Amino acid sequence: VLQVISNGMEHRGLSVTGLIGAHGLSLSTTEERVYVTAYVDQAVSTFRRLNDGTLEFRDRMKNGERALWDFKDSAAALGLAQAWDEGEYPMRLGGNNEDWSFTARASKHFAIDGTHYLVVAAGDVNPIAQNGAAVVYRFSEATSTFQWLQTTVNDPGASSVVYFRIKTAGLPDKHFFAVGNSRNRGSTTGRVNIYRFNDQTGRFDYDRYLNLAPDEVNPTLFPSDLVHFDMEGEQYLAVSNLWDGTTEFVRSYIYRWNPGRVRDPGSGIHIDIGFEPWQLIQTSGAVSVDFWTDLESGVSLLVFTNANFNAQVVDIFKFNPDVQAFEPMQSIPAAYASSSRLFAIPEFGVFLAIARRQSRPIIDVVDLAAYDEASQIYKWDSETMSFEPFQELGSKFKSVADLDASPDDVLRFCYPNCVPSDDSVSSPVNYLRGATSISAFQSEGEHYLVISQSVCGLTDGQFDCLIASQPKSAILHFNKLNQSFGEAMTMTDKDSVELYGHPVRLEDQPYHQTAIRISAGRALSSEYFEINEHKFLVVCSNTKGALAYRWEFSRVEGLRGGVDLVANTEDSKVYSVSAIDASINQFSRTYLFDKLGQVLSTCWDTCLRFVNSFSEKSASMSPVQEQLVLGLRGARTVELIHSSGQLVVHGGLPRDELMCGHFPPVSADPNSVVGSPAQCQQLSFSLTTLFTDNPGLFARQPTIDGRGGLSFVVAPFQVGRAYIQSDLVDAEAMMGAPPTVTRFLSIEVLPVNDAPFFSAYDVIANDRGPGEVQELVFAINVSAGQNEDDDQTIQWVYTYDNQFLLAGPPVFDVIQLEGRLAGVVRVRTNSIAGVSTFRVRLQDDGPTDVTTGDVGTSEEQVFRLLVRTRNFRPTFQMLESIFLEANSGPQVIESFATDMSPGPAFESNQQLTFSLDSVRRATGNNEEVGLFTDFDLDMNGTLRFDVFPDFEGIFSVFVRLTDNGGSNFGGTDNSVQSFLFSITPEFAATERIVELMLDEAGEEPVPGCFDVFNASLDETQIAALNVSFRITSVTNVALFADAPRIDQTGTVCFTQAPYQHGTSQIQAIMEQGDLILEDNTLVVEIRSLNNQPSFDVPEFLNVVESTSDFLLPGFVENITTGPVNEGDQLLTFLVQTISTEQNLFSSEPSIDADGTLRFHVVNGGYGVANVLLRIVDNGSGESTGTPVSKGFVLRIFPTPVISSVSPRISSTRGGSSLTVRGRHFGSLLSRGYTAETYGDFAVYVGGAQCLNTTFFSDEMVTCVSPPGIGAAWVSFNISDGGLSRSGVREAGVAYPLALYGGGEAG
Repeated sequence: VLQVISNGMEHRGLSVTGLIGAHGLSLSTTEERVYVTAYVDQAVSTFRRLNDGTLEFRDRMKNGERALWDFKDSAAALGLAQAWDEGEYPMRLGGNNEDWSFTARASKHFAIDGTHYLVVAAGDVNPIAQNGAAVVYRFSEATSTFQWLQTTVNDPGASSVVYFRIKTAGLPDKHFFAVGNSRNRGSTTGRVNIYRFNDQTGRFDYDRYLNLAPDEVNPTLFPSDLVHFDMEGEQYLAVSNLWDGTTEFVRSYIYRWNPGRVRDPGSGIHIDIGFEPWQLIQTSGAVSVDFWTDLESGVSLLVFTNANFNAQVVDIFKFNPDVQAFEPMQSIPAAYASSSRLFAIPEFGVFLAIARRQSRPIIDVVDLAAYDEASQIYKWDSETMSFEPFQELGSKFKSVADLDASPDDVLRFCYPNCVPSDDSVSSPVNYLRGATSISAFQSEGEHYLVISQSVCGLTDGQFDCLIASQPKSAILHFNKLNQSFGEAMTMTDKDSVELYGHPVRLEDQPYHQTAIRISAGRALSSEYFEINEHKFLVVCSNTKGALAYRWEFSRVEGLRGGVDLVANTEDSKVYSVSAIDASINQFSRTYLFDKLGQVLSTCWDTCLRFVNSFSEKSASMSPVQEQLVLGLRGARTVELIHSSGQLVVHGGLPRDELMCGHFPPVSADPNSVVGSPAQCQQLSFSLTTLFTDNPGLFARQPTIDGRGGLSFVVAPFQVGRAYIQSDLVDAEAMMGAPPTVTRFLSIEVLPVNDAPFFSAYDVIANDRGPGEVQELVFAINVSAGQNEDDDQTIQWVYTYDNQFLLAGPPVFDVIQLEGRLAGVVRVRTNSIAGVSTFRVRLQDDGPTDVTTGDVGTSEEQVFRLLVRTRNFRPTFQMLESIFLEANSGPQVIESFATDMSPGPAFESNQQLTFSLDSVRRATGNNEEVGLFTDFDLDMNGTLRFDVFPDFEGIFSVFVRLTDNGGSNFGGTDNSVQSFLFSITPEFAATERIVELMLDEAGEEPVPGCFDVFNASLDETQIAALNVSFRITSVTNVALFADAPRIDQTGTVCFTQAPYQHGTSQIQAIMEQGDLILEDNTLVVEIRSLNNQPSFDVPEFLNVVESTSDFLLPGFVENITTGPVNEGDQLLTFLVQTISTEQNLFSSEPSIDADGTLRFHVVNGGYGVANVLLRIVDNGSGESTGTPVSKGFVLRIFPTPVISSVSPRISSTRGGSSLTVRGRHFGSLLSRGYTAETYGDFAVYVGGAQCLNTTFFSDEMVTCVSPPGIGAAWVSFNISDGGLSRSGVREAGVAYPLALYGGGEAG
């Protein structure tokens, strides 16, 4: 044996797969190739024969693989002649002839009652382009294309779009889309417009625009992104605002839908209130906003991306249901971030993708390398309630120039590191260059990221950036086994389960992995959606418009039951036949390039390329013939006749013995694959069980079909043996053949130990020190084998590296988790950060035997344990107490604090700082107080402090030590300790003067105690020293209600007598036996106290102008001199007057001691005066408080004046309309208040009241005259505020009895 190659062998860094059930082999001597087809693995493999005769594995193609390399990415071919409705994909939506055809910035797909719509925000950033719009397309099922429906006229700066539906009980749903308008400079079109679907016309009508908050200081905001979301039964719309035309430091908005309706004053109909400003979020150049919620945990997150150069950060806000608002939760620094998006992958978590478009400022237009930067993906940690780093989309991902780029542009794109790719056309560069946005989508159970890319500024318009070397945009595929995003894999779990009965295995993933890049120009955003069986990916580009791609791939098919193959020695073609699929399959050996121009990594030199497959269900191999391909059922071998180029497929029976079926056998003509049917026979089998040791062995008894296929169903968990007789009956027995053929078969069902299985994933341990054991779930779907969990015991077999990370070996176990088995590892971390890689297998206690298929050990899986160190609490020691006398001034205590440590030895490089945490009283209600004017504790342990004057008592002082290690992952960066601070009263001099003020009421005695000796001894010390105190003399004892006394601490107590003042000397001594230790005098001075007098005065006084003196006794009330001992004092009022008119008074207002007000107004004087009163007495002694001052407003109203009445003559019956003119009828001056019209007045004519009085102004009123006779006076009377005044005009109106007229005769 020269060489053995078996399935699973490691070959050229790959695990050889596709050989299980190897059934057919073909040699190509001219190519030195060997080809193998496998019945079970449904695969075709190719090997190269080396000079020494050994074979080298080159490639294999499996059934179900997607031809990713053939993804139709021909956007560059969209010339000006490309129409939007031709039905060829990819296509540019909207054609080429509109101003908005090439400036798509965002899109939104939605459906209304089964009809699908796509709205594209197609407004240029530059306001020079005035004809941007939101463009609405409707999908046509007949043509499978997007048909233009309408274009809005209010959205020249359309930058974002969102759809939402409003449900109202008992009413049809309302459908809306909102369009955000944003420009880069010199524009006032920044706003959000809302459009509502009209079910009568099938189009969208303009509804309204979103209002700003009432306190908004910026008249115009430029929305960059929109997101609509439902939360707790409410609907919200979040708007990220880029700038206000002047600054990027603006507020972004969250609107909440108000379902109420209001009456429109113009139309009179009721309209929806709609979205109202709900919460404002401070942002800085916000370029995107996104929302995510978890219904189970109730966590709702809102993410804003800030792109301002001084605040490049992604801010994450969490909804707080207690305060009903979003609150800051986390900020992730993200230099040059262009957008961020939240997305979930079921069973793997929630992720945050941050697109970062450049790494540094750009030097010039050829400095494209500045756009090479790693975008970031973070994963939500529900324990820490934060996003943690998950994956960096770094330099291993490549970018190439767009298909539009000329050869010179390609060189500019890759400069200065140009290395041609395998196709000699492309020159890839590291990083996903110029990432503008990241979107996630799911298709057929697989998850993808679309990274839109552009090397133009985010605020560059279509013609602001003319760089032709734009990058293609990337599509990445999520690998569920290694839990990361990478290049696209050809096989999906869905297809693998359908074809092979299990998800894609690790060894199959690398085959034909393909880098997918799409040629979309200045790509800004993308959206994936499905319409029935159609799958679309729309990319919005600022140079190519809205590009629609079909996310569909051809698949390798026809390989089920591969039995033989043959290679054409004259070209690179290979043909295989499959028994199960009844097919002929064509392959070619060629180079396969991905969208980076690279040969697929698993192809050594050339790859197998699936061309097509023909079966009885497909068309003929000849493009001319449309007949079915017949005769492939029962295929066993295939032969290529080189002279004629014909393929001959051989079956397993002679032609005249073929059995009849759905398609009868073809004639015996060897040169024809389609012809007249040949003779056939009907066969049937009869099976009889002769013996069995288990009557319940089969759930369905064995049968043999007409093709000889044996089938049966074994009952679950049953084993045993059955001996069966089989009789074959030929229906053509009358032609001489024996009627029955008898054979015997034995079926033995053996117990098989199924291999254990599990799914492992990476875990994180936040360091908690060597003493604490952490239990981490690293595996789910744990099982001893199919239906073996109850009968077998399982255990883990493992190896791991970086053992120094753990304080002792890990302990593996299997636990019940939510009703299912899960794998856990218990570890004790060693306070060292790092990653340990574990290789684990699951082993059961059943047998292992290759011959019987017993497998007792699972396949090896790998998971990583990431140990994250936490910050340990810093420690220190300090004095337990400090004693200080009050008013002692600044203090310095060395070595107050000692043994300062940031934590364990590995934290020795951390910085420490002391701070004053708080001060509380150690007694009473423990209230917090401000005690220190200065407090500084340095890292040498020296304390410097000073306290506020006159503070006494015992206080608990809390000191905090903080390090710079942070508090992430459960760490603690500070510790707090306290000490007792006792402040004793200030030491008194031997003689002191105590100044006391009598109580203002003077009725109750005032007690008091005063320290005379300031003895720094407590009662125990005084008793031990036999020290005592006594009073030897007291002068002026009348000052005290009882005799002063002294206690055993040297404190003198006495009670002041009411209304007494003067000086007393209290002589006291401190003695020890007969020895006088101190002789002190306490001088008590009780000074006379004069209380301030008081009074009350009304706030207003209204009078009418008069030539007489005004005299108002008792105007000032409640006049008092103070306490009863001040009753004989004399009072005086000091009056100050400020009036609106000069020389208003001929005698200024004055107040007598009894409160009488006096003043005299000049003739014809009126106006307003503010009168300020202050009262003083003639008492002696120190005054208490400030003199009482009060004031009042004196209004002097003018009397009405009538200057004319018209007409002068009125009918004696009355009813004439009179106009009365004059002044002071109604105004602020004449009435004391302002009103549109004034009442409380009447007009009299000859003593009778005028009717229908109407006020016009301060100078005119009208009325209807009453009946009268002769000359009558007219008066205008005002009566308001309890104050009446009137003006009279004599003979104002005449009532004539008769009129005579005539002339002299003549």
